[in-house]
Amino acid sequence: MVPLYRLLDANKMRSYARQFTITKGGKLARGEALQWPRYGIYAFIFDGKVIRFGESKSGFERIKKGFNRQLKTKNKKKNYHAYHFREKYSGKCTQIRYYTSSMPSLKNDEFRRAIEAELAYKYRVVKGKWPDDMIEIHFSNNLTKNQVRLVKDILNDIGI
Repeated sequence: MVPLYRLLDANKMRSYARQFTITKGGKLARGEALQWPRYGIYAFIFDGKVIRFGESKSGFERIKKGFNRQLKTKNKKKNYHAYHFREKYSGKCTQIRYYTSSMPSLKNDEFRRAIEAELAYKYRVVKGKWPDDMIEIHFSNNLTKNQVRLVKDILNDIGI
């Protein structure tokens, strides 16, 4: 089943939204496998507030792995520590908002991370604090006007 999405204006950005319950073990329920396009930015929202922003080059696959893999592994490169919050929200309903665009820069890891960081920063400016479960951000001064507009569109879609 392909989830419905909304088309947002400025960057021909698609916005996907999905609610799910994190299991008692802090994982996604079986059968939670969405086919979202590669290269996107996402927000986890709990109780109406953003708890974390993230980025993905593999669509929903990154999110699924973040919830279902061990938090600590022998391979330090992929320890999924960024998903430490999943245990805090076990048994609770959470929403994922996922944003993708045809912007070529979304295929670039550095730019996706910079957009993620800009979202977290702008969130802090408006709300006076970082998202509750944000643990790292990768700032960059190289964002284009289109990327900054993308950040504004995402924050507007989330209601910030």
